Amino acid sequence: MVCLFFHSLVCFSWSGERDSMAIARISSGLNEPREMVFHASEVESRRGCLQAIGRAVPLIEKQRGWRLIPEEIAKIAINLDVELSPGLASRPNLVDATLDFLEFRRYGKGSVMLVAKSMAKAKQAGFGLSGEYRGYSIVSSEDPEYFDEDWYHDSPLPPAVTDRAKLLLKYPNDLAARLREERKSGLPTVMFLEHARWINLAVARDDLVFGIRGASANATLGTCSNVRRFMNDPTLGPAATAEILAIPEFWENRLFSIVDLTEYQFAGGPGFDAEFLGGRDLLLIGDNPIALDFRALHFLAEARQSHGFKKRDVQGLPLFRFGRDLGLGDARELKALELR
Repeated sequence: MVCLFFHSLVCFSWSGERDSMAIARISSGLNEPREMVFHASEVESRRGCLQAIGRAVPLIEKQRGWRLIPEEIAKIAINLDVELSPGLASRPNLVDATLDFLEFRRYGKGSVMLVAKSMAKAKQAGFGLSGEYRGYSIVSSEDPEYFDEDWYHDSPLPPAVTDRAKLLLKYPNDLAARLREERKSGLPTVMFLEHARWINLAVARDDLVFGIRGASANATLGTCSNVRRFMNDPTLGPAATAEILAIPEFWENRLFSIVDLTEYQFAGGPGFDAEFLGGRDLLLIGDNPIALDFRALHFLAEARQSHGFKKRDVQGLPLFRFGRDLGLGDARELKALELR
């Protein structure tokens, strides 16, 4: 039997690259109107991940004012990070622990689904080899319920060559339809319509354009269609990420995100490069993916510095500025709480 109660917290605030440590009571820390990021160590094992989630979620519930129980939240979508699988992806231990926790909270298999944009990538990461995982359904962008044509993000940025080719195959004789659709990025409505709320399990990797590809990118560009056009644009890419997060129906249905730092890529992105992998025994857990990414950047910066790479300008990254402008919180004012 695994105990899911927390024992104590060490609280510290972070700005830029400086940490200041101070013991704080749970109640005083949670009542402050700041972005909370929970640190959990000893998370290599499934049991360690379960204990971390079991300690963090009650604190997020207290701050956000909801309860993760079937009577209050009927349907849950767990978004996996499998874009770079099998090299770097959501760990089975973490996915199993998340499902274990939901089962502990009395969720049945019909109330929880796993979401992966690519089923092929999910299989490479060890999920969905038989079309499901542990009896839970896996929904991918190939499934009709993943997108809804009425829900999309509109941007004037032209599509990448591969996405334009897909539109040509879909509308071979309808130029007007191609011109109309090439501005749209379909949203993963399976994650937030029909009373669903979402959990986001992300990995972290350095990215020259975005600064970091982590929780924010995984929940947005990692789930949407027609997004290659954003990947090399240092302004519109982060802007699209923040704008998608800020869609009220999407933002208000978030439960929590986790950035898994047991393995991360600190250089060589956006593709996978095993030469630049690092890791530490740590999960970052919170309800605000932008705050999680801001905190995760600290650890990527440490790894880059130790390997002699150029320092990233964390404060100047557009993602965090756009997040502030759109009312998604000020990541610079985050408070990190260490779970023990």
